[in-house]
Amino acid sequence: VLSGAIAEGLYFVDGDLRLNDVQAEHVTFVATGKIAINGNTAVNTNPANPATAPWDPDGLSLFSNEEETGAACNTNAIQWSSSGVTWGGIQYAPNGAIDMSAASNSVFDGSIIAYTVNLSGSDISFEASSTDEGTRLSVLELED
Repeated sequence: VLSGAIAEGLYFVDGDLRLNDVQAEHVTFVATGKIAINGNTAVNTNPANPATAPWDPDGLSLFSNEEETGAACNTNAIQWSSSGVTWGGIQYAPNGAIDMSAASNSVFDGSIIAYTVNLSGSDISFEASSTDEGTRLSVLELED
């Protein structure tokens, strides 16, 4: 379990990882198991001024290699259960689902790549930043 202010860097866990009320910049979290995010979390983003966000929009922020013998669409590799979340970067779960249950002004700025994505909550926004012009763009692309 990681909580509170986290120093910049790469964090690798051989197994499951839990993040509770984390605040961090310039970080990447990698787990061979599941990643669970709870509480008020602000990582790799500056929602007050997105043009100065301290993260690379093409950079990896979360990677879970969780894979179970059941159906990949039913395996929560990355699970959000939070409110007031701000997060930047790429979330990557090639073998499972990213399950996002968030509310109360949650902002995800970057990309989500997973076998499946489940979303529930209210007042959630997904955004992406362009590094070329500094302008913001939003794209939602679903592929099968």
